[in-house]
Amino acid sequence: MNEHQISVQKLNVWYDHHRVLKDVNVNIPKKQITAIIGPSGCGKTTLFMSLNRLLELTEA
Repeated sequence: MNEHQISVQKLNVWYDHHRVLKDVNVNIPKKQITAIIGPSGCGKTTLFMSLNRLLELTEA
């Protein structure tokens, strides 16, 4: 049985020709509190926007 509520493997996000997330792997466990922390501009908001499908998949 999968013990993760959310699992992400090799997520890449680009804005035009600028890669803002490179090969991100995240496993968020079930029934746990998880914090995503980091400095300004490191991609936290972009990660959450990707998980919430506010950023859509497009082919290059």
